[in-house]
Amino acid sequence: MHTLLSQTALASALRGYSIAGILACCVGAATSMATAQWQTIPFPQTDAHGQEIRLSTISFSGGNIGYAGGEANNTGVVAATHDGGATWDFIDVAPLVPARIILHSDGAGYFCGRRTDIEAGFIGKILDGQEDNWEFWYTAPPVYVADIATPNASTIIAVGDSGNVIASTDAGKNWELHSTNRSESLQHLVFPSPAAGYALAGTPGATVRPNLVMKCGEGGANWTLAHQFPAATVLNGIAFTSPETGVVVGKDETGAIILKTANGGAEWKKVYDAKWGELTNVQFVNQTEGYAVGIGGMILRTMDAGDSWTAEESGSTKDLYGVGKAGNTLWVVGASGTVLKRSLPSAVPLAESSTSSARIAPHPVESVSRVQLGETVPHGSELTLLDLLGRTVAQFPVDDEGNAVIDRTGLPAGIYQFMVNTGSHSRTGTVVVR
Repeated sequence: MHTLLSQTALASALRGYSIAGILACCVGAATSMATAQWQTIPFPQTDAHGQEIRLSTISFSGGNIGYAGGEANNTGVVAATHDGGATWDFIDVAPLVPARIILHSDGAGYFCGRRTDIEAGFIGKILDGQEDNWEFWYTAPPVYVADIATPNASTIIAVGDSGNVIASTDAGKNWELHSTNRSESLQHLVFPSPAAGYALAGTPGATVRPNLVMKCGEGGANWTLAHQFPAATVLNGIAFTSPETGVVVGKDETGAIILKTANGGAEWKKVYDAKWGELTNVQFVNQTEGYAVGIGGMILRTMDAGDSWTAEESGSTKDLYGVGKAGNTLWVVGASGTVLKRSLPSAVPLAESSTSSARIAPHPVESVSRVQLGETVPHGSELTLLDLLGRTVAQFPVDDEGNAVIDRTGLPAGIYQFMVNTGSHSRTGTVVVR
């Protein structure tokens, strides 16, 4: 086991200053609705030196405390909110440039990235959601830490340059160095379960262009190559809803792409492509609903577990890079200090989503169909039908045995999502109306 170099506290170096007073000159008028779904949140376009702010990561602890991070002309940018994004405070974290920030519901969390004064990376621990209670570990050069994940409460996995993996199973007291036994740099780490993790990887350099999907076991060890895409394919984001099922987003020779696997990354099927653009990130908010973001304000949404994707009007033309979920709200950040949010039709976490299938007969729905959930539900429950924009289009009563009748009358043909609160969790599924 190894202790990372220069373990220290940075509390004395963190100097917060309010940015509420300069919002008007940077973003103009007050908050405005981009569409019925997406809302633009006031945030400065430039830092105190006039450099454009490029936000790439955002995370919240509950609904009010959150951090957004990125850089401005190679200088690290971190801003904190304690009122759900209404106001933000910059935190001086120089010489650190964050790549990823993750906050947990108890206010604790981690973030990682690189240093600008030496060729090294860092992993930071946020102890209680407060800017004056952080501590940091610095990596040995030249490891730049590109992403971090916490598969469980005590395990921290970080990935970076040249196949380097840094892991702790005791919440950072001791660290172990792993390797993928490959030279490619790792990016964008996800753990759909404590025993299975995935990361993107690509040839090292000033700009990594990932085209590999790598897979590891428990604790960030035992890495294998799951799949290699053609060199013209660039993968920028990855999300898994189970150890076997996930998607990657990016671009190929023609434009933006999304690919899906159902067998742990061995095989991939293209489920979305465009003749322009590039997707930069993706996140699922439950087993069926997910969002992908990209350049030029591009936002795509799936309501059928990634099999099909629909464009949403974001109200922004800026490049978007980071996406994070907080309760029933989804946040997106990007270039020129862009911060967007929208309410989600369902706040069901992946771990709480029911995996048993509902029986719908006949299906697709042509006139009247019965939905059998296969479990009892609280008295007075309703099945809510939502369109692809997340709008409620109909509600149908569910009896105490978990059965609901969908009446086709007045419903346009299309794909819908249904939701039912069963008491202990929520059930979601897809309904096709023909």
